[in-house]
Formats: sequence, structure tokens, C-alpha cells
Amino acid sequence: MSSELSPALTNKSIELTEPVCPPWCVGKADETLHEVHEGARIEWLGPEPGSSRTGPALSASIALLEEGPESLQPEIWFGSSGSWTELNLTQFGSAIDELEEYVIALRALRYRYAAVLHGTDLASRDAYANGPKHPAEITALCPAWCNYRDEDGMQHSDEALEDRFHCSEHEVVELSLHQPRTDHRGNLALDEVLVNLEQAAYHRLPAVALTIEREAGSFCSLSLPEARQLRAVLGKLIAQAEVCATPTALPPLEMVAAHMRAEIADDPKLEPKYRGYALADTSPDGRMWVCIPQGLPSDLREETIRCLLAGAFEAPLRREVPNAAHVPLQVTGDRAAWAAASARAAA
Repeated sequence: MSSELSPALTNKSIELTEPVCPPWCVGKADETLHEVHEGARIEWLGPEPGSSRTGPALSASIALLEEGPESLQPEIWFGSSGSWTELNLTQFGSAIDELEEYVIALRALRYRYAAVLHGTDLASRDAYANGPKHPAEITALCPAWCNYRDEDGMQHSDEALEDRFHCSEHEVVELSLHQPRTDHRGNLALDEVLVNLEQAAYHRLPAVALTIEREAGSFCSLSLPEARQLRAVLGKLIAQAEVCATPTALPPLEMVAAHMRAEIADDPKLEPKYRGYALADTSPDGRMWVCIPQGLPSDLREETIRCLLAGAFEAPLRREVPNAAHVPLQVTGDRAAWAAASARAAA
């Protein structure tokens, strides 16, 4: 075999050893030999682009250094002019996560700043300062975002503990990808996603509630701009909730259960679809049993138990459960779960 390489192989070898400008590089096409390849920069000019600052406040781009015949792996150049940090893929992902948390913190700062400008009180207030202090009746403090809170006092319902909840104003995201419907006035109306904060009287922290307003079903499609709007709304509500959160205002769950002489049972045979139930002996010094499905996430488990204890506190308003021993028993919560447990016990 001849030791000479064919022209085709020789040309291919030359092409492999010569530096090649990667397709993401934004350098000029005729400059094939770069010492530095850099992609398009993602820049934030900062709040005052016209100030004395000479470059963007924050910038990120893909970059590759050519060092001899072998090239390093591409990396992310991240930072501001004169202060760059080289990041790999994992480090860049962590930086993005931290920036997202930072944006929520900025929204919280904006919320507090707006309150300072308008003289608004962001402190959570006790809506029932003069009410009885039974641990199960101590309700969550009324946060500044609550719609039922006004300048002169509280407008929460006093009819039942479960009705004393906190609710913020609704943020609306219209769904342009849905077929418009006709409202009761004959006008075309888009389906909507309603987003707001809600907190039950016996919950330690608020939750973000999403409601899909449409004629039928719960499925929805969001365009990319609408998804961005929803993301911004969620960030705003998270910031408001965290600024006004008072998770330690309610007594610990163990204290409430001990005061109400309640025993908590995680039932492995109770299906997760059931919300659980509380069975109380209403005779003097009677005990209570709270039964919930086994395996609930910790936060859901606590809120479910608090809900059942709160309902049991109002048990005198409920009818008694007939039983052979003629013990004054009352059941609150999911009566279907109680029926399923009774059927298992009788089998």
C-alpha cells in the first residue's frame, strides 16, 4: 500500500486540525481564526442606561477560548464589564435559580416601598382580639393583602370558624388561545385564569389559588406572553405573602391537640381521596380522635388536622352520631371517610 495519503484524506485532515469558528459565534464570517469565540450577549442595561456607567449592569454569553490545537469547553461568561465570572452548565443553572429568588425579593421590597409611600400598614392584625382564646379558635392574623380588611376594622364573617378566611384581590390572565364565549350581556369574553392569595382561619401560611374561568372543564392553554404574565403575577403574590406571613402566630399543632384531648391517627386503610374525619366524645372530659389518610405530605397533613380540629371545636352545632353504647359522639369532617371506616369495623 502506498504511504502517500489521497488528496481527499489530506484535505480532511487539514480541515480537522484548523480552528473552526463555531456556529453560535457572532464574529464576522471572514474571520475564521478567533482567539476568542463569543455568542450573542444577553444584557440588562440597568435602571438608568443614560448614567455614567460605560457598560451593561449585567451580561451573559457563551464563550470559547482557543489555546493551541486543542480548545477548551465552551463556558458562560457572566457578570458586568470588567468583572466576569466563568460558569459551567451546572453553575449557570444555580445562578439562574438564585436570580429568580432575587427577583421575588425585589418584588417584596417594592411592596414594602409602596406601603411606605402610601402610609399603608403591612403588619398582620388579629381580627378577633376580644374573642375567646381557646387554642383551636385562635385564628390566623389578618394580613395586609386581605380583601376583608379595611381601615376601620375587620369585615370577616363571624358565622363559622371555617368561613373566617383571608382572600386577596384577583389578578387576571386572559387566555387568548381559547375560543371566545358570549357572556350574559351578549358580549364576547375570553376565558381567564384568576390568581389570588387565600388563607383559612386555621392555616399557618397562605396559598396561591388558581381558578380557570370557562364554560366547561378545567384545562387551559396559555400563549408564551400569557405564561410570562402568569409567572410575573405568581412572583408578585409570593412576595406579598412572604412579607405579611406570620407562621408562628398560631399555637403549635401539638398544643392544640393536647388542649382538645385529641389523638391523631394516620390510617393506612383510609384512601387518600378522603379528607379525614374527627370523632369526638362530647361528654364531660370526653376525648377526640382525628383520623387522616396515611402518607400525606407534612404541610398537607398539618393543615388537614388543623381543619378537622377547627371543625370539631364547633361540634355543638352538629348532630350526634347514634351508637350502641349511647355515648354522645359527634363526627366532623368527611362523613364518607367515617362511613368507610365504620363499614370496615363492622365487617
